[in-house]
Amino acid sequence: MVEKGQVKGVDGPADSNYNLINQLGKGPKYSMHMPGHCGNNEVTPILNQFLKEYGGNAIEGTTDEVFGTLGNYFPPSGIMKKSLDQAAELYGTKCTYYGINGSTGNLISATRCLGGNKQVALLQRNTHRSVAHGFRISGARLRFSYPDYDEEHTLFKPLTLDQIKAEVEQNCDITVVVVTTPTYEGLTADVPAIAAYCKLKGLRLLIDGAHGSIFPFHDQMPHTGIGIDGVDIVVQSLHKAAGAFSQASVIHLNKTSSIDRTQLETALFITASTSPSNLLLASIEEVIVRNFSKEGKDMISKVIGFATQAKDTIRKLPGYQLWEFPGIPQDPTKVCFDYTGPNGKKLTGEQIRNYFREHFSVDPEEYTPTSVLFSFHIGTTEATLANFLAAAQTLHTETEEKLLFKCRTLCEDIRPHAFHKNNSPLQTPVYAVDLQECFQLKVKSYPAWAIKQSLESDPYDKQLWVSAQIISPCPPGCIVVDIGEKIKLWHFKFLDPQQELLVFEVN
Repeated sequence: MVEKGQVKGVDGPADSNYNLINQLGKGPKYSMHMPGHCGNNEVTPILNQFLKEYGGNAIEGTTDEVFGTLGNYFPPSGIMKKSLDQAAELYGTKCTYYGINGSTGNLISATRCLGGNKQVALLQRNTHRSVAHGFRISGARLRFSYPDYDEEHTLFKPLTLDQIKAEVEQNCDITVVVVTTPTYEGLTADVPAIAAYCKLKGLRLLIDGAHGSIFPFHDQMPHTGIGIDGVDIVVQSLHKAAGAFSQASVIHLNKTSSIDRTQLETALFITASTSPSNLLLASIEEVIVRNFSKEGKDMISKVIGFATQAKDTIRKLPGYQLWEFPGIPQDPTKVCFDYTGPNGKKLTGEQIRNYFREHFSVDPEEYTPTSVLFSFHIGTTEATLANFLAAAQTLHTETEEKLLFKCRTLCEDIRPHAFHKNNSPLQTPVYAVDLQECFQLKVKSYPAWAIKQSLESDPYDKQLWVSAQIISPCPPGCIVVDIGEKIKLWHFKFLDPQQELLVFEVN
């Protein structure tokens, strides 16, 4: 007999997706993750109500009959085309398309429009892996720019105009610039200034705005790149901030973009699924229409108010340092801080997260060795705010022994934070094998420590160890070791010596 909540033939709750989801439903009550990742019914209320009342009809929504009624996904037709036209009108773009493969899919499509054998793309070294891989697949060459690395806060700041100018002046072959804004922590680049410079130099500009999808809906938010002359393409993850289901994304062509609509449609036609999820498409449409409405704007104003109240409280409590960056516009819904106890010892981000989670059922978006990050979003309620404030105030009043005991005995699901390890920024990758060639080579596995020893015994750098895998901590999704990249000693600042590394046989 199969017990409720178990799948026949499965030993434990973590051995299948079904049982894992079932267990996660019993987790922290107040999730302060990105809205599309937090399971909050307030995020997509219309669809959630539909699924509760007509669950069976949701499955029927994937039938061929529904596909025929909606029209084609690509090329768009019927109801789907009307929905996309409405989205473009609301955003004020030349065209806007829905993506159901996350911003990863849309960014790869964007690189198909901007890349090519004669193109040279300037990327941030901490760019998302999909951007680098998309350009490599297109045949474009890569150059890298390095945003300032803040060692105190263990994060990269946004790319600046001066940093872009320096690279363009040094490398006159650059044809495309890619800027990630906002950062994972909500810091934003000066998009208008960067766009004006790119237009002056005849450079195409792609904005990876995955974490800024809520920005277009409210005037208290920073620039997104939408509607700014000089910006060609903007990609945004609606599930990260705007409230759509996970994997939901949009890609925009600005009205002044040098990219033709048919170019983008062709790229999307190549990369998009021929069997799109209608539930994902419906969630995208719902959050766009709702967030541009008065109801949506009022909801976002309320969320900004919650986050402001949280930050005001944190500033007043002893021991807390709210992460603020004067001169850099920030996402007002992000709250990031660290905490130092009365004895002068700083708690780790994991300890703070565990305390909030265990005693007040408040789960942060992310934690690092030094801090925690909370996302206030359209599903945040008064109860969530109240528990957040109670946790912050109670943490401050705990004795050291009691606090550290609690933190040591809580959750054991410590996540690897390779990117934050050693407070050390990444160096320039050296590609030894072209991406297209990688799939023709044989692969072997070696322990990381053995490769490191080999490199340490080779002062003249004659040995060639070429990675056959991608190591990319998420968040933020930037590449530590890429496929086809030459493995160097600096990589081992971010790698576990005991882990197995896949390498190509190229010697």
